[in-house]
Amino acid sequence: MPLPRPQDITLPVLELCGAVPKASLEMLEKHVVKTFSLTKHDIKERLGVRRQTRLQENIGWACSQMAGAELLEPAVSASGEEEFRITSDGLKALDLGAEQISTQFMSGYQAYRTFRSIPLWPPHNMKAEVKRILDLDAVGAASRARALEDLRSLAGGLGPDGFGRLVIKLAIALGYGDDRLAEENASRVTEGTVLRHRLGACPVYVKAFPGGGKEIQEQQCKPVEAQVDAQGAAMGLIVAAGTFSRKAIYSSRKPPKETRLVDGDRLSRLLYRYSIGTLTRKTFEFKRERDDFFSNLTLK
Repeated sequence: MPLPRPQDITLPVLELCGAVPKASLEMLEKHVVKTFSLTKHDIKERLGVRRQTRLQENIGWACSQMAGAELLEPAVSASGEEEFRITSDGLKALDLGAEQISTQFMSGYQAYRTFRSIPLWPPHNMKAEVKRILDLDAVGAASRARALEDLRSLAGGLGPDGFGRLVIKLAIALGYGDDRLAEENASRVTEGTVLRHRLGACPVYVKAFPGGGKEIQEQQCKPVEAQVDAQGAAMGLIVAAGTFSRKAIYSSRKPPKETRLVDGDRLSRLLYRYSIGTLTRKTFEFKRERDDFFSNLTLK
């Protein structure tokens, strides 16, 4: 016989759950196969390259709809297998002797009406939804651009000690040092100091140049390259509130030990990325279903 429709499966599923304390998806599948006398071909039928068979998808739909109506209660066994228990409303539904537990029948339950009111993905008006998301992206991009500009301006306006503390905050976020060393190293970082990673990674010689309107020249970077070897550091890191000259950038890339340069633009991006000196005003979250999650539940 042809594969039963999802709404044809709901009553047999509810009946089995009413007959046993808990019913696994495997038990439900065997019960449906026996009830409808399905063949091996019916059982293995799939749509495209989906991992689940059509029968498994129909059973999953029936269980989710009745769980939404609170006729069934989902649970997880000790082995991690999904199971279903019948509820008091489910037992009452069986006592009514309905020929089919259809969506129309379940609409008589407030829980199911609430369940069906939850918007699904994709929405019916996809064009409007895409426009809404793009509008949010545009707002987010504009907000990020303003924040980066403000961060650079504020960082450039700090004095030596303040800029030193800012660089230490960033270093801590990257895994170097901790809050206890922040005040101690704040003044030293503008003169140049070695910071060690909390996980024992290679030490870094760090020097900060405050002043947002300044261009750091090659001659100012040369002492850092010398101190990298003298201090036994693995690399040098120069953080500036302003910019670097072309010669300074070129010279920093020469072997044997590279010196990383972080100018005002890159510094503002790092501050933004690690939420240093920033405040999250609003968060937008978009979710959709994971087919592999439900497939794994069925296959276990």
